[in-house]
Amino acid sequence: MIQATKQRLYGFLRWSERYTKTDMVYFASGGGWSAFGTIVSGLLALLTAVAFANLLPKETYGTYQYILATVGIFGIFGLSGIKTAIGYASARGKDQSFFDAIHAKIRWAFLSSAVSLGTGVYYFLQGNTLLASAFIIAAIFLPWWDVYGNYVPYLQGKKRFDKLTLYESGTQCINALAIVGTLLFTQNLLILLLAYFVSWTAGRYFFYRRALVVAPPNQEHDPSLLSYGKHLSLMNIVNVIASNADKFLLWHFLGAAEVAVYIFSLAIPLRVSSTFAAINRLYFPKVAEQKFEDVSRTLFWKIFLLTLVTLTAAISYVLAAPYLFHIFFPEYLEAIPYTQVAALLIATQPFSLFGTALSAHAKKKELYIFTVIPPIIQIISLVVLVPSLHILGAVIALLIGQLTESLLLTGIFVKASWKR
Repeated sequence: MIQATKQRLYGFLRWSERYTKTDMVYFASGGGWSAFGTIVSGLLALLTAVAFANLLPKETYGTYQYILATVGIFGIFGLSGIKTAIGYASARGKDQSFFDAIHAKIRWAFLSSAVSLGTGVYYFLQGNTLLASAFIIAAIFLPWWDVYGNYVPYLQGKKRFDKLTLYESGTQCINALAIVGTLLFTQNLLILLLAYFVSWTAGRYFFYRRALVVAPPNQEHDPSLLSYGKHLSLMNIVNVIASNADKFLLWHFLGAAEVAVYIFSLAIPLRVSSTFAAINRLYFPKVAEQKFEDVSRTLFWKIFLLTLVTLTAAISYVLAAPYLFHIFFPEYLEAIPYTQVAALLIATQPFSLFGTALSAHAKKKELYIFTVIPPIIQIISLVVLVPSLHILGAVIALLIGQLTESLLLTGIFVKASWKR
């Protein structure tokens, strides 16, 4: 009975490939784990968001997000683009390059730590001991808290989606329990930051060690990895700034409470959009094995089909948002119109597959274009729109950046395909 069901499912997946132009058996086998990880991640994110919304004052939560956003900007010094290079090397069996990347990232991350420490000293001299202490805490953890998370692209390259999903879910569970547990006992900002950094660092290190056991690295090196990783990191600088500048500007123009409202307006659209990371994760090692001309023949159709799905999801969210906020985030009802505008972010996600294909084939020139221009436009939009339109301006700027990236990716991929 079970075997017959499997055979029928296998036959259906193979039959569907004539329409999807995709290896559906591969995506179904890896997609089961990705679906599990997406569900777990979504539930944990919802649990954490509900705890923040109901247990922490807006001003404290806004300050918490401002600190994390500023620390995120400091990450530009820590080889933020090395993850893609690790996945690229791992997919081609160059496993020792993983350790080369880890050691290089730790060295560079000390620059981020020094900048955070300097920021803490600045706030101390200004008499703001709360922010001074916060950035000093961040400085202690910056060399370590993110680096061990690089087991993710390593396992991705090995197509170990089962372990990858379990380990990521485990790390997120540790973080969620630490944050929610802390919120149940205190609203102290510094203790919350300690819970955040300690839980992420400990969880990532534990599963980093496990990843080396389940997928033992070989002795092959990729001499181009660090160079490629530095290229990607250089490209990523503007993107990192753009990803955090919205919170930074809202904090300085409007204050902490408005930052909190903005974060909740994006919470569900960004969470739904992040499910596309699972598809990109499955797609990366598969497309890295194929010739670029083979990829370009089928990718446009796949993106068209996926866009129909995401557009439907975006419209559904616009209609459901008022009910969801009344149930889960009653303290943030003023965020409803902003989150409905932000729903458009969901519809644009399939275009990221163009970027995944370009990254998997190390198209450096094309990568520079689409990773630099959209964030610059987003930053300019933020600077222009936030002072006048406030939270709505930040949401519109985010949409402008996303739409620019989608259009640019389409044009770049078409041009790269014509060159073949």
